[in-house]
Amino acid sequence: MIKIYLEGAESTGKSSLAFNLAQIFNADYLPEYGRLYVEYFYGKFGYIDIETIAETQLLLENAYESNGTQLLFIDTSLINTKQWFLYDYKKYPKWLDNEIKKYSDSLFLLCDTDLNWIEDGIRTNSGQNRLDLQKKYKNCLIENKIQFHTISGKNQHRINLAKKFVEQYLASTKEYA
Repeated sequence: MIKIYLEGAESTGKSSLAFNLAQIFNADYLPEYGRLYVEYFYGKFGYIDIETIAETQLLLENAYESNGTQLLFIDTSLINTKQWFLYDYKKYPKWLDNEIKKYSDSLFLLCDTDLNWIEDGIRTNSGQNRLDLQKKYKNCLIENKIQFHTISGKNQHRINLAKKFVEQYLASTKEYA
């Protein structure tokens, strides 16, 4: 299965871009489980909750693979979760590192912070925090030698840029027919 992850700081358009790309490529879309979880519990969470979120996100990804999905667009990754742990608790479960290393065969689209941050009752990292987290996501991708492209611009330009990188990636892989 080919996995394409959308990563980036809060309010960078990951969810809508992942959904749009899944429609364009007639593929499956996995929403960010962490957001669903936090919304369900009205923004209340602890260390154990974040680990549960990470484990469940991974289970959901594996379920798509078991169902024979050929192409999956995934809203956020365990890179995001690792940084969430570090930001809130200054520590993280070490098993995340092994899972992140497995991303080397995937494509990441790093959504840029050029979109305005929008308050929605769940998001908490605006301003400099948002920019700092974005740098951490990018550094993690680089440190782990994960293929990525930064997606910037607004509206259709953003979608077209992402589509171009996905098409290039799919053309280079033997898995996609």
